[in-house]
Amino acid sequence: MKRTKRGAAGRRKPQTAERGGVVVRRAAKKDIAAIAALSVELARFHEAREKSFKTARGLKSGLAEHKAGQLRRRNVRFAVAQAEGDIIGYCLSVAVQRPPIFKTRRVLHILDMCVTARMRRRGVGHLLFEDAVAWAKSRGIRRIEVAFAPSNEISSRFWPGLGFKTFIESGYLEI
Repeated sequence: MKRTKRGAAGRRKPQTAERGGVVVRRAAKKDIAAIAALSVELARFHEAREKSFKTARGLKSGLAEHKAGQLRRRNVRFAVAQAEGDIIGYCLSVAVQRPPIFKTRRVLHILDMCVTARMRRRGVGHLLFEDAVAWAKSRGIRRIEVAFAPSNEISSRFWPGLGFKTFIESGYLEI
């Protein structure tokens, strides 16, 4: 499986990866409609589990606009998983610089990962995660962080299964 190639200054650049008929590659403008549809699927999934995820009108167009804006950012890795011509998942992550009080300054935040319901439990999420790891490593990043809702039973198994540990808890108060 071809994963990387050398770019400028010998830097490793993530390319496409393929396993079991699933290709993971960088997202493109042509993918936005399919990504938006997957994002709606993810939003509805969360909305059914937690009232804080209640969605607004214009969900699909708002998501499409937001995701399209991410394609242009240099500190973002936006990858899609494709099988038989269909986009079946995506992973959106962003490289951030933490304040100088931290020993580990550069961190990759995984903002969204979604695999369509019919393709779950087939290794697609693992492929998308491996792509994010390769991208982070190519930029000298050695820490990845992710936030997920405890009400999401899939994420609550997936991320700890990859070795993620809880280091902070978040709460909310509606006033």
